[in-house]
Amino acid sequence: MTHQRQQPTTSSGNFAIELSPVVRVNGVAPATVVSGSAMFPRDRVIASLTKYDIEHSEDESTEGLRDKLAQFYADRTLTKAPITPADQAEGILFMLSEKSSKTTGQVLSVDGGLHEAFLR
Repeated sequence: MTHQRQQPTTSSGNFAIELSPVVRVNGVAPATVVSGSAMFPRDRVIASLTKYDIEHSEDESTEGLRDKLAQFYADRTLTKAPITPADQAEGILFMLSEKSSKTTGQVLSVDGGLHEAFLR
């Protein structure tokens, strides 16, 4: 019987194989982080709100508009809570900690259950 080895499906898996046993390699897959993100300047937030038909006024504060967009993305997840930079940092800290010392080649999704929400 011949066994064919499966190829890793992520860069983390490839690097984990290449660098083991000296280095653990893991990744964090973030969800859309709107609040606190420089990737969402006011014009991009307004464009997204318009694209998704979310009621808004250009008189609203940038932070208020970001909050609406963040909640829109959150409502698409199982937890219904916006993902923050701090949430992402917690995932990264976990992967760096001794608590995950036997974990390598993995990607941790910090997304509030985004994938599962679309499988319903």
